Amino acid sequence: MVISSIDIGSNTILLLIAEYNGLERTLETIYNEYRIPRISKNLKTNLMISNEKVSEMWNVLYDYNAIIQRYKCNTTIVVATNALRIAKNGNEIVENIRNKFGWDIKIISGEDEARMSFIGSVPSIVSNTKYTVIDIGGGSSEIICGSKNKIDFKQSFEVGVVSLFEKFINTNPPSIKEINEIELELLNTFDSLNVDFCSSNELIAVAGTPTTLSCMKQGLKLFEEDLVNKSELTLENIIYFISKLSSMNSTKILNEYGDVVKGREDVLLTGCLILKTVMKILKKDKFIVSSRGLRYGVIIDYINSLYGENTDLKLL
Repeated sequence: MVISSIDIGSNTILLLIAEYNGLERTLETIYNEYRIPRISKNLKTNLMISNEKVSEMWNVLYDYNAIIQRYKCNTTIVVATNALRIAKNGNEIVENIRNKFGWDIKIISGEDEARMSFIGSVPSIVSNTKYTVIDIGGGSSEIICGSKNKIDFKQSFEVGVVSLFEKFINTNPPSIKEINEIELELLNTFDSLNVDFCSSNELIAVAGTPTTLSCMKQGLKLFEEDLVNKSELTLENIIYFISKLSSMNSTKILNEYGDVVKGREDVLLTGCLILKTVMKILKKDKFIVSSRGLRYGVIIDYINSLYGENTDLKLL
C-alpha cells in the first residue's frame, strides 16, 4: 500500500510518500518534498490567512497532487496545524481542499500534533528507551516525553519561529533588546514544562530549524536527509549560531549558507532561541536531529488504527 501524507504547517507544507508492507510491518520512504509558503504571515494581525497566502498554498497543493497521482498513492492523509487552528477562515480553507482534491484532511489539536510528532520521530525498534521530542513549528512548538510504549507528557506551546519573529523582531539584524525580550517570553512560556518527566530522557529535535542547523554545521548547501537524520547538535553549537545569526541580516545569512536556509533565513534565530531555552530548562548539552516528525507520525497513526492502537511499527 502506497500512502501519502501532507503536513500543512504555519511556515512549511511537507509531503511524504511511503510504502507500507503489511506482511513485514515496515514502512519505506519513497519520496519527500517541502515548500515554504509561510501561510501564517501576519496571521496574528486579523486572524485571517491572506488571499495571497491561500493562493501560494493552492499552488503547492496542486504540485503535490500531481506527485501523489504519479506515485499512484492508495491513500492520502492531510493534517493542518497551528495556522489553520487559529485562523478564522481555517475551516473554510480545509473544506475547499477536501472538495477539490477529495483528501482525508482535518485540523488537528496541539495534543494530537504532539502525539503524532512523537511517534513519527522516535526510533520504533527501541521500545523501552525514554525520549523527549521537541517539534519547533512556525506558530507553535510541541514537547513530548515518553517511550514508544507510553507517552508521559505532551504539550503544545504557543510559540513558534514565525510568531516570535513577527511579535518581537523589527530590525534586520535584530537588536539585543529584541533578543532579550524573546528570551524572557520563552522562559515564561516554557515555565509549565514538566522537567520531572523529561529531564532524564534522550532529546530529539524535529522540524526545519534543527535540520537546517545540521546542514549549516556540516557545510551542506542543499538538504541531504541521509547526512542530517540522526546527526547531533550541541548546546555549544546552538549558542554559536545564536551569536552568528544575531549579527547578520537575512540577506547575508542566505548568501553565506545557500539554498538550504532559503525561506527560513529570517526565522532561524528564533528557532535557535527556542532550542537553547528548552535545552537549558532540561539541562541538556546535546540533541539528536530527526528529519521525520509529524508527516511520518500521521502515516504510522493511520496504519496502527488498522491493527490496533498499540501495534508497534518498525521503520526502515
